[in-house]
Order: sequence, then structure tokens, then C-alpha cells
Amino acid sequence: MDHGRTPAPPEAGPRSRRLRAGIALALGAHLATILVAWPLALLYPKEAVDGGFGEHPAPLDVYLPALISGQAVLATVALGYGIAGAVRRNGGIGLGVLTGWVAGLLLCPGAAYFVGLTLVRIY
Repeated sequence: MDHGRTPAPPEAGPRSRRLRAGIALALGAHLATILVAWPLALLYPKEAVDGGFGEHPAPLDVYLPALISGQAVLATVALGYGIAGAVRRNGGIGLGVLTGWVAGLLLCPGAAYFVGLTLVRIY
């Protein structure tokens, strides 16, 4: 007899753990592209940049191309690994990387904008 007790929920299986790991990996890679581009922009000498983006401070002339290049590399790697992993059915990590990459595309512009604002305020 059950006596009104509800059964415990099932524990997460290895597939869901791998899916979450893939999502975390892709989101972390998005964050890494921002965190690598920011110090590059701060360390680059202001006099060496001619202000190619108009009225923006010189660090943005380094930050934006570095960020876009990092995101392009990330897109290539994430799509290649994610699709290959999903086709090989590697336990969810490939699908997690694809999901995390898409989620990062939605979150990354906002974070990159605020990092760009800090660069503008610093200079």
C-alpha cells in the first residue's frame, strides 16, 4: 500500500548530464571569446589604430574584429562538432553543444555590448 506518498523523481541519466555539459561548454566558449577580445583591446596601443570605425575610441577598433573573429571560429567548431556528435549519437553532448551555441548567440550580443561600453568609458 502506498499510504499517500509520491515516488521520488527519477535521477538525471547520463544523457541529460552530457546534454547539460555540452550546453555549458558552448556557453563557456561564447564567454571566452568576449573575455579574450577585451584584454586584447585594452593592451593594444591607442596610437597604432587609425580609428577605422569612425568616432569610436581606438580599443573598439581592436575589440570588434577580435570578437567577430572569435565568434566565427566558435561557429565553425561548434557546428562541426555538434552536427558530427549528433549524427554519431555520442550521448547528447553534440546536441548540447548545438543548443548552447544557439543560446549563446542570443546572449552574447548583450554581454559584448556591455563590454564595449566599458571600453568606451575607460578611454
